[in-house]
Amino acid sequence: MDSIVALDNAIALLKKHYNLEEADNEMQEILDVPIASLLHKMVTDEIKETGIQPARMTSEEKAKVIHNLMDAGVHNMKGAVIEIAKQLQISEPTVYRYIKKNQ
Repeated sequence: MDSIVALDNAIALLKKHYNLEEADNEMQEILDVPIASLLHKMVTDEIKETGIQPARMTSEEKAKVIHNLMDAGVHNMKGAVIEIAKQLQISEPTVYRYIKKNQ
């Protein structure tokens, strides 16, 4: 029995190491969360995905975060540029420049 547990652990480590874990591709519908909270969470999650604090990010890394958020449709949400600028610790005009650069 111990060898089975050890094998399961080894397989789990290999899956994690080679990024083979099953993706959660199901879209989740959220109806009871205000847009501002949803927007904040989306930006926060995208920043966490990088594993880098915004103060330590390069301009390319910040541009990538913004590009990913635009691909997710965040630009259609009211207050998106303000929220992105606040969390990435950059100015609103800088966010617009990154958006323009990615188009």
